[in-house]
Parts: sequence; C-alpha cells; structure tokens
Amino acid sequence: MGKLMTKTKHGPPVRTLVVPAAKGDSGGRRTGFNLDDVLRGVLIEWKEARGYSTNQAAHELGLRQQTLSSFLSEDEPRGCRLEFVSKVCAGMGITPIELFSRHEVFQEPDSQDASVMSHFREGLSEDGWRKAVEVVFAAHALGITEVVVEQSHSLVMALAESQRLKVDEVMPRKKSTG
Repeated sequence: MGKLMTKTKHGPPVRTLVVPAAKGDSGGRRTGFNLDDVLRGVLIEWKEARGYSTNQAAHELGLRQQTLSSFLSEDEPRGCRLEFVSKVCAGMGITPIELFSRHEVFQEPDSQDASVMSHFREGLSEDGWRKAVEVVFAAHALGITEVVVEQSHSLVMALAESQRLKVDEVMPRKKSTG
C-alpha cells in the first residue's frame, strides 16, 4: 500500500496511492490520496457527530447496515463503488465535491467556510435552503444583515441554553495551520 499521509480527528489515516506515470512522463510516478480512506474518515466523523449507530447511519444514507459497517472497518479497509458514493451524497443532501471537501486533505486554509455551509445546507430541506438563501439576500439588500444575525443568534442561543446544549461541542473545530 502507500505510506500514511494524514489523519482526521476520528477517522483512519489516509494512505497515499502511487501510480505509474504515463509513458514519456519524466517523473516516473504520480501520487494521490486514497479516496476510500478519505470517504471513510468523512463518514466516521459524520456518524459520530450525530451520535448515530452504524445501523442508524446506514438507514439515513439508504445503505444496508452490513455494507456500511464493512466499509467503515479499519481492520479490513475496502473500497466502494460509485453507487455507494451516490447514496451517501443523496442521504446527506450534498454533492460529491461537498462530501470530499469535508476531509482536511482537501481543505485549503480558507475552505472551512465552505465546509460549514455544507453542514448547514445538509440539515435543511430544499424549501428550507431556499428560504435561508432568500433571508440572506433580502437582509443584505435591506442593509439589516447584522441585525438579522444578532436576533437569530440570541434566539437560538437562548433555546440551546434552555435545552442544555453545549454549543461549543457541536461547532466544527478550526484546523490548525502548522
């Protein structure tokens, strides 16, 4: 296999794949990330962030429990088919780009904003997403974006406090740049 490259907070290390370069390429070899490892790390973090069992996660993603369990196994890592990736994207309500960009190996220093937006969008229906976008653009056009954000923040934080939700525990952690 390849050497270990990086590790997500909760997922397995991502192996580097080495492939022979095209004929005539002076480099001789090319490297890239093992996308199965990347997807495995994303799914493990997604499942743990929601407190899902493997069975609950599989149901949410439209997969058989055995299929997801086998894919997530670090003891015998295995690959997946594009149909698996398609079901994961559909189940999470995101695109393949959003899916893979959740992993730190594909995040640029400023891409955390895109990851946060992906998580936000994932929790909304199509109608809810449309309404959220309308609110943002209308508030901006009216010059009241800060007011809308402040009022929404106050309302949600009061509700979180009443439900004893520790907001800092559900917020994504900023990646270190060192």
